[in-house]
Amino acid sequence: MTVKELNETVEITNPSDTHMIIITVTNEDPQMAADIANAYVEYGIEVIREVEVTSPFVVEDAIAVSEKVSPSHVKNLLIGFVVGLVISSGIVILQAIFNDRLKGKKAIENALGYPVLSTIYDDSTLLLEKKARSSKNTKTNNSNVKKSKNKGGRVHE
Repeated sequence: MTVKELNETVEITNPSDTHMIIITVTNEDPQMAADIANAYVEYGIEVIREVEVTSPFVVEDAIAVSEKVSPSHVKNLLIGFVVGLVISSGIVILQAIFNDRLKGKKAIENALGYPVLSTIYDDSTLLLEKKARSSKNTKTNNSNVKKSKNKGGRVHE
């Protein structure tokens, strides 16, 4: 591992109003991460002893974690679900707020200030019934027609 790669895996933080240093190492191998963190602590103690009069000490040694710490697929899935729900709800609400179409007789009368004189209804059931009747009529008309061929091959009805 190069020095640059090592520096990218190590995070050193200092909580505010304390003299503590927290070293966090991210690595696929938990034992390797614990060893790197402990090596940083040992080196840091030697450097601090050269600069400070007081002797630093280790509060807690790094230990290898046997369980996967990050990323949590369940957590990410739940966060994605909630974010998707919030975004889709927001889109629906915004569409409802900004919908300026006139719906119904009263809305048209209120917007224009004139009474509605007539209304044309679009009833899909009536349209289906009309199609059914017309298809029945064409079937019965076609069955009643007699067809005959003459010598020229033409069809007479």
